[in-house]
Amino acid sequence: MLAQLEIQFSHNQYQGSSSVHPFELSLYKAPQMTLRGTSAHTYSRQLLVEQSFAHLHKSFAFNLTEVAKEWQTPSKNLGLFLEISLPASPESSLCSQLDSMLSTSLLVVSLTPGQCKSPRRRRSAYYVPVSASNICKPRRLYISFTEVGWENWIIAPQGYLANYCLGECPFPLTEELNSTNHAILQTIV
Repeated sequence: MLAQLEIQFSHNQYQGSSSVHPFELSLYKAPQMTLRGTSAHTYSRQLLVEQSFAHLHKSFAFNLTEVAKEWQTPSKNLGLFLEISLPASPESSLCSQLDSMLSTSLLVVSLTPGQCKSPRRRRSAYYVPVSASNICKPRRLYISFTEVGWENWIIAPQGYLANYCLGECPFPLTEELNSTNHAILQTIV
């Protein structure tokens, strides 16, 4: 299983008040909640990632593969908690803009063989062997207009090649047979 969280700060190039007081981004596993809806202990959240940055125009990606493995057990899947700490004296406009600047995407991919197995069992197709001697083949047939008595009213050509098909046509026709559209329709009908 692979899991990655990407956090992007879009269309804003806000800089912190100084490089001494950078922004802090902290990602925690969410604390277990009590019946009253508050966390059992304020220090019960587990820090996963912490990163400092001076500009809000970056994109951050975090590998959460180890955390995602615990998500398969529903009782351990309590969610994530993202905290962004601002410098000591930030501009007040930044707090109101932060929500519109922040976009997150979580990608989780699970490729365990047990989950990817198809319930359908593969089997071979029904095969009827066709011997080479009785398979459908085009045969040459030359019609001479002199032999059929048409030479008086057909001046040219002297004859024409009218091939015909002889043999058993397997269905569906294979590519090796170089079948015509007419032959394909004949096998369907």
